Amino acid sequence: MDNQCKELRQCIKKISSENECDSSTLKLLTDLRVLDFDKLTPFSNFLMCKSELLIDVDIQGNVTRTVKSTAIALREIKTRERIIEYLKLENEAALNISIDPKIKIKSCYRKKCKIDIKKEISESGNIIVRLRLNYEPPLEAGDVEEYSFTKMDLNLHRMFKENDEEETVELEGLKIIEPTLFARITVTFPLNYPLKEEKYVLGAFSASPTMNAWNNYVDMNVPVEKTREGDKLILTSELWKPIFPATYAVAWRIPIREEFERYLSSRKKQEN
Repeated sequence: MDNQCKELRQCIKKISSENECDSSTLKLLTDLRVLDFDKLTPFSNFLMCKSELLIDVDIQGNVTRTVKSTAIALREIKTRERIIEYLKLENEAALNISIDPKIKIKSCYRKKCKIDIKKEISESGNIIVRLRLNYEPPLEAGDVEEYSFTKMDLNLHRMFKENDEEETVELEGLKIIEPTLFARITVTFPLNYPLKEEKYVLGAFSASPTMNAWNNYVDMNVPVEKTREGDKLILTSELWKPIFPATYAVAWRIPIREEFERYLSSRKKQEN
């Protein structure tokens, strides 16, 4: 946890015990909508100090997805729920899903997290995994939860389109529902994959179940950086104090079949 998060944590502890903290940290908490008339807001359970979405897309369109977060509790919390959705997965495969989130609690007292897992099938046929996190003893204001989880979705993204198709946009989004200091979205592809990245992060601000639909997104004034590292092409964007609730997405346009096949041919020659 970096110094700014440590300062926020200490200030939240002081406010919860009716002590004072420095004015600059109070202003930041106010900007983050954590303070309400000098009291911790009753509308949020956590301040997300850091939230990350790391996506790796392979040449078949399979996705390895890692979610990481560092959250500071704003009050006593006995339990919370996290939902993990598996897309385009056969129902029978649900029995073989390995669920192993990593959770670390930082507190003045020794605390642990017991996880109850429930699997179900959504109306769209996707596999829904509900994680019930039970804190023993309960979290208190200022306690920190570090969470990480990795999963794979098979054949999730299209890698090319036919010549006569309209331009096709693929995207990966991070949903933000709590006050958040910093968020990062990183999407990696095989090197030289001929995508056309959207220059700015997209944002969807809706409570609708279809808030992730493409036509709900608008351009944000937050750039997407395109870099190369080793054998990877990387799209990255960082958001500070993002508005919530919202979903923020990095998007790209896929190549036509001919361009994709030329890329595969070139890739094969390099491997040989």
